[in-house]
Amino acid sequence: MTETTTSNRKSKPVAMGPNFDLPKFEFPNLHPSTLEIAPALHKLTSEGVAQAKESFKHVKLAAEEATEIIEDTYAALANGTTTYNMKVIEAVRVNTIAALEFAGELLDVKTTSQLVELSAAHARKQFETLFEQTKQLTLLAQKLTAETAEPAKTSMTKTFHKAS
Repeated sequence: MTETTTSNRKSKPVAMGPNFDLPKFEFPNLHPSTLEIAPALHKLTSEGVAQAKESFKHVKLAAEEATEIIEDTYAALANGTTTYNMKVIEAVRVNTIAALEFAGELLDVKTTSQLVELSAAHARKQFETLFEQTKQLTLLAQKLTAETAEPAKTSMTKTFHKAS
């Protein structure tokens, strides 16, 4: 029994239909020396590097201009703030002197009517002084704002003129 089984295994299978062979494909020769990709790739990378260098120059120039604008703005702000603070200190000095003078005058008051009259005069004078100080500080703040914005405004104007 074993013999027959072994002999059956050695027999060839019977073909059931037409015999189809797979098509034969040949791979092209892709040797680097025969390809034209290397010069094209070199040209492409060279152009990319040139564009990157040009872009870097533009970015560097823009960064330098932005730094200059910030420096100018900061300088204008520092000068204007110093002037404004000096004006505030002057206003405090004037108001302090006026308060001390008022206190000294109060020591000389003998009657209630003198007290009311002196207080009303001092209040009126201080109100006028405060109004004038506020007006001066407001004008100074507006000037400071304009001077601080000027470097940025000038730069924006130059940038838009370059673009058009």
